[in-house]
Amino acid sequence: MAGVTGFAWLAVRLGWAALPRGVAWRHIVGAGLIGGVGFTVSLFIAGLAFADKGRRQAASAQSFCIIA
Repeated sequence: MAGVTGFAWLAVRLGWAALPRGVAWRHIVGAGLIGGVGFTVSLFIAGLAFADKGRRQAASAQSFCIIA
């Protein structure tokens, strides 16, 4: 949540972006919450899916790369 909301705030504050008409900060916070839940679930599923520590770490690293 903090990453999505924080970067959106920074981008708007620096003039790199503007919120579209009809979009409020509560919408950005909501999108950040949904993104955070999805990311957490992906790490949880990876932990359940792979018994081998190396594969579990590789799946977690892929999750980080996907969100970047």
